[in-house]
Amino acid sequence: ILFAKLHPPRGSTLVVRLPAVVGAGAARNWPVQVVERIRSGQPVRVFSPNSAFNSVVGVEELVSWLGNWLRKPLQGYHLCGLGSSYPVTILQAVRILQAALRKKVRLKVFPSKKKAGGLRSLRKAKELGFCPTSTSHTLTRYAKQAFS
Repeated sequence: ILFAKLHPPRGSTLVVRLPAVVGAGAARNWPVQVVERIRSGQPVRVFSPNSAFNSVVGVEELVSWLGNWLRKPLQGYHLCGLGSSYPVTILQAVRILQAALRKKVRLKVFPSKKKAGGLRSLRKAKELGFCPTSTSHTLTRYAKQAFS
């Protein structure tokens, strides 16, 4: 990102900060790890349970948006972050995944006075045509698709 600001590109450039991407083949991110623990019956550790969370996007939305961008790129340099709409708390996110998988496991909750940094601004992404689904819908769809 710094290089692009020092040396502005010509034509059309899109720089995207990705959150956890969920969908077929997703691996090594927080929602995937939580789903794996729930499915295996292991306890889930929940840190900063009351912090807002929307740092997740479905691969379907990502691919659709990028496809539209490639068909009609805007001129200039564009920087944005992606995420889902209608944030939930981190604890709610875990409960949404449990409900979608129809399996309860023990939750080890670790409250924190500090807020976790899981909330994403979608203003610029929406200006660039990104249409996020809700956090609840994104998590539910992932849990049901990935393990049905």
